[in-house]
Amino acid sequence: MPHFWGGFLAARLGPFAFEILSASAARALDLGNHSICLIRFGGNAPGVNGQLAALAELGRYEEVEAKLWGRLRNLEGGADCVIRISGPPAKLRDASPGILSDDLPEVLTWITPVRGLLRLVTYEPPDGIAADDAVLGIDPRGRPDEHVIFEKLPAAAWPDIPSAVSDRLSQRIKRVFDSDDLLNPGILG
Repeated sequence: MPHFWGGFLAARLGPFAFEILSASAARALDLGNHSICLIRFGGNAPGVNGQLAALAELGRYEEVEAKLWGRLRNLEGGADCVIRISGPPAKLRDASPGILSDDLPEVLTWITPVRGLLRLVTYEPPDGIAADDAVLGIDPRGRPDEHVIFEKLPAAAWPDIPSAVSDRLSQRIKRVFDSDDLLNPGILG
């Protein structure tokens, strides 16, 4: 992975989208049993061909159907837990080999390295979530150099997760404008 990163940055590729998927996420999309990169190029033919030639110097690639990007977004749809971690792209890039080496079938992981985002998606909620526990090994209080957002959790877990909107004023505003809890129920607390 370090060789790929160095080559990728030196090649100055400008993809429209770039995701690194764990083996479990790749399997969920029927893309094999190992970590892979999904890269989406766009623009005129000479520009795309030039980027593909630069990519070919870094390793083997194959073209996939564009609808795969929609399937990747839909992996979160039926999930029980969706957790997003953001941090400095360089730090996440350095940590990505360790993050992606864990092949947990119940946890789909993918990284958007250019933006410094990591997504964890599970279809079975971890047992015994509590405020003092780490969810999937992540401290819910976060560290100063990273930001953890719990986007979707089982209803019983929300009270144990610190939230920027859990104060009384925010809750009262929510009740006034969404008294029937129709807007994003179960998402962001």
